[in-house]
Amino acid sequence: MRKRVLQYDDVLNKQREVRYSRGNDIFHSASARDLLVELIDDTIFEKSEELLATSDVQGLPNWANITFSVAMVVEKELENLSLDATISVIGEKVRAAYALKAEAENSEEIDALERFVVLRTIDRC
Repeated sequence: MRKRVLQYDDVLNKQREVRYSRGNDIFHSASARDLLVELIDDTIFEKSEELLATSDVQGLPNWANITFSVAMVVEKELENLSLDATISVIGEKVRAAYALKAEAENSEEIDALERFVVLRTIDRC
């Protein structure tokens, strides 16, 4: 029993080390945007897998429009595309929309917001 508790404690310590290391890297990095974009891409991919499991791949564009508050995907644009291509198109459009939004805002405030979002996301994992 004690051995299992120690193994469990080791796993928790490793997870803590990774979490704090990533948080520290983000806190001291010049920008958190690259990691934020990676999180967005991961979210799109995870949602596509979830919808694929329920056979609702057509729901992906609707989900993307609602989640990212960008009316960007029309059915004809995604017609006859593979799932990977659909994910890629949606990801590109979300990144482009985000870049436009970030351009229009104060760069220091956007940087602080990006750091907050990324650190908060890491804390939730």
